[in-house]
This record gives sequence, structure tokens and C-alpha cells, in this order.
Amino acid sequence: MKRVLMKIAYLGSGFSGSQTQPGKRTVESQVLSDLRKVLGTEDPCLEFSSRTDRGVNALGNTIAFVSPMDDLRILSKALNSVTDGVFYRQYCGIDGEFNVRHASRRIYRYILDADGIDFDKAKECCGLFEGTHDFVRFCRYDGKPTTLTIDRLQCYLENNTIVLQFEARYYLWNMIRRIASAVESVGRGKTDVSEVEAALNGKNATFGVGRPESLTLMDVQYDMLSFEDSDPRGISGRKKEGLREADLLRSFYSSLRTPLYSLHHDHPMDNLEQTANKAAEALAEMESSREEAIRRSRSVIRLSKNVMHAIHTGAQPDGSLGDMRTEIQSMLEICEDPAILMSGPVQDAMAEFAEAEIMHALASGSPVQDYSGLRITPSAWILGLCDCEGEMRRMVVSELMEGHLDEARVAFGKMESLHEIIMGFDISDGVAQVRRKQDIARGVMDRTRSDMLNATLKYTP
Repeated sequence: MKRVLMKIAYLGSGFSGSQTQPGKRTVESQVLSDLRKVLGTEDPCLEFSSRTDRGVNALGNTIAFVSPMDDLRILSKALNSVTDGVFYRQYCGIDGEFNVRHASRRIYRYILDADGIDFDKAKECCGLFEGTHDFVRFCRYDGKPTTLTIDRLQCYLENNTIVLQFEARYYLWNMIRRIASAVESVGRGKTDVSEVEAALNGKNATFGVGRPESLTLMDVQYDMLSFEDSDPRGISGRKKEGLREADLLRSFYSSLRTPLYSLHHDHPMDNLEQTANKAAEALAEMESSREEAIRRSRSVIRLSKNVMHAIHTGAQPDGSLGDMRTEIQSMLEICEDPAILMSGPVQDAMAEFAEAEIMHALASGSPVQDYSGLRITPSAWILGLCDCEGEMRRMVVSELMEGHLDEARVAFGKMESLHEIIMGFDISDGVAQVRRKQDIARGVMDRTRSDMLNATLKYTP
């Protein structure tokens, strides 16, 4: 028997949550039914990495199970052929001791209607939640510890929506939906950001719970694993049907705004519907490219982190470096439309890529390539450069922990030069969010200077 890890997608509206509930259709009950049909085993030892509530969507939840089939590509294709509402997207083999719950990070996205929201206020509110906090006022308490770390919370505009994208190893029950509700309340002027900050510091307050259908589990990532894509033919038919149904719904609700007489009388603009359909098809194609670009961006970020890990451990990053460069070029080939190129996930991937390339150059003593040489945007290159300061601090601290004061001084010298460059930028937030990076860099430098002073006093006779 082979143990398998698979990434699955589903629309939350079709299920009563992910976990089994007596008498209700859940994601777990559907997956179990699929596995029993394909594998012929009653108990495939099914485990889920993440739980989703009723109505919450997923594009990359992860399941583990045991299978007598060795060919995982055929297995995933068979599962896609028998399922009802679940998409089996990627797969890899794992050993028997692997714990599916121990992910490197989980990425969620919450969508807000941008109409009537002050974007700057919403973004300011999002900034409160990054880092380690006690989220007891922003969860449905179930007895688990409420202090945890949000590694990143991005807030950006996309079409007529505001996207909140969360990255953390794990979350509390209802946590993201409560945070999103607080951000929306601030953005609509119903709540002051100071009230949210007070609640985050322990004051008893609540800001409601966001809609479950606005939340999507984008991905569950494991840095130590490499997934293979399922055969796209097992998904493409259902994807086209879903897009067709979405178009029909869009047409229906759009027609509600049209006077009834114009729906059944001749009109001089007879080609309007045909023209509109052509535009919709172009947007559908763009959306397909955008989804693929986002998938590639996640892969670029994962490979960039592998490069950074190799740099810090003293290993040769050549393999990961080559994979990262190949993957980002594949991503950029999809991003011909400027809207896709400038979207948040793609910009983040380019910044992570720039950070890995710059750090590799600094660590190896090779020349640093500019943004045009890397084929990325200037803003992504600068944001990646700013993030290098934290990585340089990590190098300094590692040397100090080993008692290597001279090596720490060399690394600190590079860090000071880098810091001077970063603090010299004067860039509007409308172009790139550099000022916030500069604020973070000041704190990083102050802590590192303190560490160097203490180490010098300790090791110098």
C-alpha cells in the first residue's frame, strides 16, 4: 500500500463543510465515496490537512490516504472521473510517518466588495494583524491556545474587489472571517482602526463574522515536498461547464437591470450581445491565464524559499536556483496582460524571486542583476531588495550564535551597506509599498546593531 498526498479543490456552496456530519453531504463524505469507488477499499485512512466550514471554498486543501495503486497520475484521473464536486489537482507520494497537519504554511484569500470601502483605511487595519498576537477577540474560542503568528497579510485591489490574502502555519476557528469583518468595518467608516487595535491588545470587543462564501483556502504548502499536476483532461470539462453556468447566471442578473420592453423588441444595436459575448470570452481567457499565473507564482515562492534555505545552511542552491529561474520564466510568459503582471500574487512572486537572486549574489560574491536582467518589474525588484535586510540579519545572528565574531562583522558590514541603499529610496506608496519596508528595516537594523554591540563586549577582552 502506498501513502498519497493530494491537493483538492471544491466550491463550499455544494457541501456542509469539510468534516463528516451524519446525514449531510460534506467534502469528506464525497472524497471517501470517490476513493471507495476507485480503490475498492472501505477504509483508505483518509486525513485532511485543513478544516473548512460550510460555504468556504478551497483551491488547494490537502488530503492523505493509502492506495494500492502505484501510478498516481492514473489514480487522480480516475478520481476526477467519478467525483461530484471535488477536483483532484495535484499529487505526491509520502511516507507512513508524514503528518498532513504539519504544513509549512496555509494561504487563505478573503474577497470584499470594494464599493464604499476606503482602501487606505482597510490596508492600515490589515497591517495591525501581521506578526504574533493573541487573537482571542478574533476567533470562535474552542479551548485551543489563541496566540499565533500571521506571517503575511496582503491587502490589494483587484477589479472591483479588495483581496485580503493571509499566510500562516495555522489559524483559529472563524479567525480569518472575523479579521475580514473588522477590516471591512474600518474601511466603511463604521469602526475606527484604534478600536480594532484595542481589541487585538485584549479589550473585549467584536466586529462580526464575514461571509463564508467570500473565503477560499488557496493552498496548503509543504516546503519539503514536490507535487505533480493531475491530467488536465480530468478537470477541463467540468471547468468549462462551471464557467458556462457562471456566464448564464451573470447574464440573468445583468438582465434584471434592463427594461422589459427592450428584452423582446428590435433594437438598433443588434450586435451588442455578440460584442458583449466576445468581450466576456476574452475576459474568461484572461481569467484562465490569471489562475495559471497564480499557480505558477506559488511555485516560484516555494522554490525561492528553498534557495534561501540553502544559502543559510551553507548548501549549494544550484538545483533550486535553476528550478526557480525556469518556473518564473514560465510564469512571466503567461503574464502578457499588464493586469495579470501587476496583480498581487505575481508581484509577490517576483519580489521573492528578486530577494533570492540578490541574496545568492551577495552570498557568493557575484554581481547583482538588475530588474531588466531578471525580467521583472522595478517595484518587485526593489521590494525584494528591501526584504534582503532581514535575511542579512539572519546571517549575522547565525554567525554570532556560533561565536564567529569576525564573520559576523563581515556580514554586518554588507548589511549596513544594504541598509543605506534601502533608506535612500523616496518612492510613493502608489508606486510601491517601500515606506513600510523602510520602517521594518529600521527596526531590523537597530536590533542587529544591539546584538553586535553585546557580542563585541562579550568576546572582546
